[in-house]
Amino acid sequence: MSHKIHAPYHFVPLSQWVHMPEWAHLVSHDHPFEDGHSGVIEYTLINKTPLCVGSDKDANGVVKFARDPLGHPIIPGSSLKGMIRNVLEIASFGKFSSVDNKRFSFRDILSSKGNYLTNVIAKNTVQSGWVKFDSVENEWKFTPCNFVKVSHKEIKSSLKKEIKNSNSSIGKYHSFPLNNSVSARITEPKGKQRNRWAEGLAIGGEGNLVFTNMRIPGKGDRANYEFSYYFYPKHNAESQVVTQQVFDLFDNHTSVEDEIDGIKWNQVSYLQSHQHSDKGIPVFALIKKHSSTVHSLGFAKMSRVTFKHSIHEMIESTNKAHLSDAYFDFPEVMFGTLRDKGLGLKSRVMFSDAISEGWNESALYPSNPIILSEPKATFYPAYIEQNKNESGYRDYDSDNGALSGYKRYIAKSPKQVGLESNVKDNDKVAQRIELAPVGKSFKGRVVFHNLKTVELSALLWCLNLKKSNHQLGHGKPMGAGVVSISPRISHLSSNKEQSQQQFDAQFEQHMNEQYPATGDNAWLSSPQLKYLLQIGKLGENDDVNTRYMSIDNKDYQDAKKKMEKLPELHGVGRTEPVAVNNTQGAASFGRGRLAHLVDLKKPWDKGQYEKASNIQKEQTEEEERLR
Repeated sequence: MSHKIHAPYHFVPLSQWVHMPEWAHLVSHDHPFEDGHSGVIEYTLINKTPLCVGSDKDANGVVKFARDPLGHPIIPGSSLKGMIRNVLEIASFGKFSSVDNKRFSFRDILSSKGNYLTNVIAKNTVQSGWVKFDSVENEWKFTPCNFVKVSHKEIKSSLKKEIKNSNSSIGKYHSFPLNNSVSARITEPKGKQRNRWAEGLAIGGEGNLVFTNMRIPGKGDRANYEFSYYFYPKHNAESQVVTQQVFDLFDNHTSVEDEIDGIKWNQVSYLQSHQHSDKGIPVFALIKKHSSTVHSLGFAKMSRVTFKHSIHEMIESTNKAHLSDAYFDFPEVMFGTLRDKGLGLKSRVMFSDAISEGWNESALYPSNPIILSEPKATFYPAYIEQNKNESGYRDYDSDNGALSGYKRYIAKSPKQVGLESNVKDNDKVAQRIELAPVGKSFKGRVVFHNLKTVELSALLWCLNLKKSNHQLGHGKPMGAGVVSISPRISHLSSNKEQSQQQFDAQFEQHMNEQYPATGDNAWLSSPQLKYLLQIGKLGENDDVNTRYMSIDNKDYQDAKKKMEKLPELHGVGRTEPVAVNNTQGAASFGRGRLAHLVDLKKPWDKGQYEKASNIQKEQTEEEERLR
């Protein structure tokens, strides 16, 4: 069995350089550019693999293809605009900003050399305790206590309550609430592990039974997993503020759910609503060795812990421009964006719905049952850029880590016209999608207003995509949604005479001039452009294994044990030239009305503003020299 990492997707590398057009501060609906153009692009879209664009389900749960009021299959303009905008973000080296700022958590015990066991468990000690909100000081506080194990057999014998390892912690707490105080006799250490146990349980006293979720049984006796914990007071215990650790605790422990008396709960919501009236919520804390500082909190001794860096922090470590409101990229100035202080921009590009041509809804057919699941960005061997020359992994804890970039699905024809089913044992989350057969045509229009020549050229370039293909709709992991677009300008009103050939070449010429690395076609030879185009080349990716790895067969675990990394696509390198870095400035940064978005108290904003001033000065001197 191969331990290699494979997936239906790959990543266009995230660049250290973000390009801000030098006319960004001049964009307006009301003031025409000297080289401004308005008009209409008509295009034909043809699907090269089965296609489904829709969202509504019928009575049988089939995702229906989108239709207009007359029943004609259509592709909504919003879907097309989003698709083209994403291509433009990549091709123009725009901002990687359309991502939620998540902070993931992890618990990885597969390798003794892994981050979790080496840097989390080994460098901290386990301490039981309680967290309670202090409403006066508006803070969460942790108070340590003692703990020992208590067998479920003892609970049943002494308290007449049956607790099973297989039950969720929610179910266990429902059977024996936290407000039920318990007394016990604490034994001397015994057994191979020299554990202390609570015995002779009785209602009343100062202790409490504390439960965890199901422990996955190993090869040993299942009876050895039938235990919970007994928390009891620790004399002279001092409390400490743990507000951020509690927020992380609540974020990391919502996956376990259960239904009690018709109400669905997750582990956090249940404990918040059923906490001990005086003590609060029972937890296990990881305390940093040689100090009393709480590293993290969990509901078990080896719980999930929060990674050091969030998604946005990882992006900003590549280049703060990606998330800066003071920075405007190609997609924002062309397709519009929101900003405070009335500095947002309206879209100058409008997409109509694309309507089916020469065929009708009778050609549509249902797919095989499939599971439309999203891959998890917590799988860092793929989602974090890995150095193939390093033996270990970079993850969301790494200070030198970077996100892998734009996730795009590899264009590859499906083996079956109904798509290959990835369903096992009639999974309840499986569904069918309504597909258009290969080769169906859709007609649509793009209306544009006051686009500069280079912007219109960029729009045409992205629609054509240089003989590569776009990806659209549902079922892309199974090979669906590969489409091509053929555009033509059907109406044009220009403020300045311009030939069609100039439209074709202007964008590539502009990007080659702006790209920090030098050389013929340096921009087109960049890792970003190579991956963008290669991922979409249908017929050239047949040898790529695009199956999802199996959870049941432990493919993910085995790959991580072997320290495998997502391989380069067709051996195409991912390292940017040295000249491409995050030190470049933009001439239009902070100019004109955009100055209101610059905060000179922030070191990065101040640095960019100074770079912009220097670039403007150099441009002025060059213009004077050429007069």
